[in-house]
Amino acid sequence: MIHVMVIICPIQRGDLLRRAVLATAAFMGLPLVGPAQSHDPDSIGQLSCNPAAGETCFHAHLDNDHTPGSPHHDATGEAFLVLNSGRTELRYWLDIEGLDLDPIATNRIAPDDITGIHIHLSIPGTIGPHVLNIFGWPAEEDVDAVFNFGHDSLSGIYDISDASINPETGEPYLQNLPLTSKIIDDWLDELDGGELMFAVHTVATGFGVMAIHGHIHRAVPEPAAGTLLVSGGLLLLMSRRRRSVASAGHARFG
Repeated sequence: MIHVMVIICPIQRGDLLRRAVLATAAFMGLPLVGPAQSHDPDSIGQLSCNPAAGETCFHAHLDNDHTPGSPHHDATGEAFLVLNSGRTELRYWLDIEGLDLDPIATNRIAPDDITGIHIHLSIPGTIGPHVLNIFGWPAEEDVDAVFNFGHDSLSGIYDISDASINPETGEPYLQNLPLTSKIIDDWLDELDGGELMFAVHTVATGFGVMAIHGHIHRAVPEPAAGTLLVSGGLLLLMSRRRRSVASAGHARFG
């Protein structure tokens, strides 16, 4: 009998080992573990994905590769997403390194301050229209979004209630407008096809350039043998990491 390993990692800023374990777990079909959707921004829980229950797992790595004009060469991000079996809710968690989230718009004046986080349709040669406005300009329309400003991370649930509403009609705007949040049902094919991306903008880049971005790809389960092999490799990595940290402890904390 083959047992599937569930990997649980502490959520700590700057923990590169956590990122490696989560990313590998995502692409190996293991349950994804991260901060849960919660109205307490300091809470730590789980973002899990269960393909056996009909859920679909997605992952995105954000950086400034292929982002002309971005000065944020050391900034990165990791996102994990789960589409429910009914294909009506997309849960997500995003963790950012090297850029700063601030809750007060008037305080966002430093070059590394984030001014907007969105999900976009990816169109080669341009930024592409917004699909979901998460943070900053032009709006924050995910009513389930929770921001952990101390750790530059956030989580939320994209569903039909997040679509931008025309105040004159009380109905969602047309889906071809560039800056509005869209009806999730109309963009599931693009999600499945890897055509959506996370985009982060900063004071330094403005909104004509992305500071970092990353395409959202489906996490494809691998055969069980491969999963077990990777799990063993991760345990070895953790062992080496512990030895490295122990030998450098005095230099870092002394």
